[in-house]
Formats: sequence, C-alpha cells, structure tokens
Amino acid sequence: MVRPQQQFTFNYETLMELTGLAQNALVKHRTRGNFDPERLDTVLLFIARHGTPELRMALIEHAIFRELPKPLPKVKRAAKTKGSR
Repeated sequence: MVRPQQQFTFNYETLMELTGLAQNALVKHRTRGNFDPERLDTVLLFIARHGTPELRMALIEHAIFRELPKPLPKVKRAAKTKGSR
C-alpha cells in the first residue's frame, strides 16, 4: 500500500527565524524575485545566503564533513496557521 504524501509547510515567521530578517524585508526579497515560496530550491538557496550565521556555519560544516554538526542550531517552530506556507 502506498503511503500518503506528507506536505511540509512554512511561513514568513519560519523564514524570519532562519534568516533573522524582518517580515517586510522578506516580502521585498520575494517581490524582487530573490526567492519563490512555491519553489523549494529557491527558498533553500535564499536561506543559505541569508541565514543566521549559526545556520550558515552548520550548512558549511555539513557540506564539508557530510554530517550535521552536533548540536544543530535551535530554530523555534512556527505555529501552524490556516493558509500558511
């Protein structure tokens, strides 16, 4: 039996926590085409470029050593809201 597909969601609050940017800055980046929330690849590249220093260092260490650093930087989970991405 095929398992049902799981959907992952994020919103501006999640991106604010990962990047340290204010919501209005994120809206401007989205408007300028720096990322498209409908495309995971653009969001990942945006986070890699604009993420908090701790998160960017964790990404670099993972790319170099092929393992996630211990402990991972803490990111608060955003509350689920209707219509959030």
